[in-house]
Amino acid sequence: MNITAPIKLCVFIVSLLYLSGCQLANSLSFFLKQQQANVKWTTPDKTTSVPFTTYNHHIIVPVSINGGEPLRFVLDTGAAATVITQSPRTKHLSFKKDSPIAISGSGNDGDPTAYVLDNITLSTGDFSIANLSVIYATTDALPFDSQDETYFDGVIGADFFNRTTIEIDYGNMQVTFAEPPESHEHFHDQRLAQGWQFHAMPVHSDTPFIDTHVTINDKKHTVKVMIDTGSTGYLSLFMGVLPEGVTVPAKHYEARSRGISGYSRNKVGLVDNMTLAGFNVNHFPAYFRSEGENPQSGSHGVLGNQILRQFNAIVDFEHEALYLKPIRDGVSSQTLPHLGLRILPHENGGIIKAIYEFSALPQNTFNVGDIITSINQTPVNSTSFDHIMQTISKNSSNHSHIEVCIAGHQDCYDIPISPMPWENTVGK
Repeated sequence: MNITAPIKLCVFIVSLLYLSGCQLANSLSFFLKQQQANVKWTTPDKTTSVPFTTYNHHIIVPVSINGGEPLRFVLDTGAAATVITQSPRTKHLSFKKDSPIAISGSGNDGDPTAYVLDNITLSTGDFSIANLSVIYATTDALPFDSQDETYFDGVIGADFFNRTTIEIDYGNMQVTFAEPPESHEHFHDQRLAQGWQFHAMPVHSDTPFIDTHVTINDKKHTVKVMIDTGSTGYLSLFMGVLPEGVTVPAKHYEARSRGISGYSRNKVGLVDNMTLAGFNVNHFPAYFRSEGENPQSGSHGVLGNQILRQFNAIVDFEHEALYLKPIRDGVSSQTLPHLGLRILPHENGGIIKAIYEFSALPQNTFNVGDIITSINQTPVNSTSFDHIMQTISKNSSNHSHIEVCIAGHQDCYDIPISPMPWENTVGK
């Protein structure tokens, strides 16, 4: 299993106190223009379903920019603004960079500069938003080292969630956008009759939150977390703002994660239990972030897509409602061993971004920055990436080694599986 650091994709417009001159004017203009965007449906029932794929545990939907070819956009409940990224597939688009704006996210290295693009039309299926102002984030403003690592072309979030009710159906691998129902009470009763479980989801500053219970070190706590399909992890908790009594599990490992505003430091340990819409999720790894916190609206952390993807979900910003239904009979936990590597997508396969201390890799085998081209004889690419990582997780309990091929290496390597620190007798 590849436990990747939670990449925070959502873009929070930094406080106006940080802006001056033309940047202040541009930010005010950005917020005003968001209200002037026009919604268009090409179906009379004002609903459309589009297929999605997953890539590094993100929900990737096809989105066209100004009528062009469909590109890879992340469906991100935590994104307060729509973003177009500089990627191998958007680099041919000529975007003006004359309206700078500061953006921020997790990390302690300062807030980068992106650019405002006006009069953009985004389309998916039979739904489009025209005259939209979006953020254009160049590679310098993204948590990647090169365009080859930028595996998505944009992020859609609040602009879509504020204008539609969105259903994420993992069973059929499709996302349905629909005009919000005229009668929320009728819609609510229908969903409950169909077996959905309701969870109140307050929305602050275009960002959804829920209150939930987590059990850590055999102690139960109530926490407020952001619902964030743009996070690739399970759960991130901000140590500086957590309720009194929350402690990091004794058995953990240390990991850095990279966000828009730089690097964060984390300790990764096992959570005993979390309740979500009446369902229990047991024994999963969480990031306890000690540096680089980015709390929003008094929240304690971020609930990521590694957990959310175990449910079909209906997200209703207008009525601050979240409906969940497990896609299997029971919600599963995934804590099996893995390679001791942090692997992220790359245009040419998967790039090694970190080698953890508990890794069982022989010394001088791999280096950070190496490109993995195949695992267990399957080429690593955008189509296979998630399946391969899941296969590693499933097979690791029955196999002690996994074959890994590295670009530029003449031979492939038989890599031993690395037990997680909490599976050892001695914690860190």
